[in-house]
Amino acid sequence: MKIRQVTYFLALCEEQSFTQAAKRCGVAQPSLTRAIQLLEQEIGGRLFKRSNSSVRLTELGVLVYPDFVRISRCTESIERTAASFLASSADTPDQKPLEGFTRALSIGAATVSILAAGADTFGLQSEDERRSLPTQKTEDLF
Repeated sequence: MKIRQVTYFLALCEEQSFTQAAKRCGVAQPSLTRAIQLLEQEIGGRLFKRSNSSVRLTELGVLVYPDFVRISRCTESIERTAASFLASSADTPDQKPLEGFTRALSIGAATVSILAAGADTFGLQSEDERRSLPTQKTEDLF
């Protein structure tokens, strides 16, 4: 089940017309009709009684209607919460890229230190090479 189908279901309940519900949702009428048909297949029964003049809920439609209203309200609540959060955090610059860069530098410096120490330990550096390597504390890099 898709949230879009829930929106179409509720619009169709209120408009009682596939054409009007489609206009309200900003989609073509065949698209709305197909989405409702797929929803009915997924649920396993008809949600609407269709006639030339109107569309009405079936007993199953009446039964699931409150759940669809709850889903719609929860979706709207999530959208409001996310919008509010994003609006309040827009003033604060995102620290994640800077933190990632700092971590990468730290890991890189530690790796170089380990490799340099390992090379010395295993005799891979000559005395001249050790003297030519600059020594710098990791803290000095930041």
